[in-house]
Amino acid sequence: MKNKKSYSISPFHIIVYTLTIVFLLVPFGLLIILSWNSINNLGLCIGILVFLLCTIVGMLYLLVFDYPCGSFSFDNNGFRMRIGLKNYYHKWSDIQETGIIKTRIGNTRYFYICYFAVPILTIEDKNQFYHRTRKKWPNIGFFQYNHQRVIEIANYLPEHLKMELVFDERVLGLV
Repeated sequence: MKNKKSYSISPFHIIVYTLTIVFLLVPFGLLIILSWNSINNLGLCIGILVFLLCTIVGMLYLLVFDYPCGSFSFDNNGFRMRIGLKNYYHKWSDIQETGIIKTRIGNTRYFYICYFAVPILTIEDKNQFYHRTRKKWPNIGFFQYNHQRVIEIANYLPEHLKMELVFDERVLGLV
């Protein structure tokens, strides 16, 4: 039983793509308008150009090196996660802990993360999941909780990991 389908780690990639388009088109449009009307204010044009270049660098960083645009897949052997140019693979036999945690990034609303960890995570690791796990990505696979994905992935999990996942879903009231 193989699963060749790849899923997004987080639906935040839609926000990243949308913001990229907006932050690129608006300054680019302003530059075109200013250049069309002859450049009277060179400082403003340079400022817009610097903003445009910073936006491009920032968005490329998110697209290439950060989790919102990452993807994951799974099969009988394990869990694969791709974030930017890096690929991580975790065999089911190496996973020590799996679960679902309630977390948030900054001051955004809370959401749930389904994770598969080679090391056992501390309570502090779970409380500050994104801040703590960025250093441990090679040892942790995760995705934003989606009940349908959990059902799909449960078919591939060893029984003890499946029980942990189902237990967390019930305790958190997600099913």
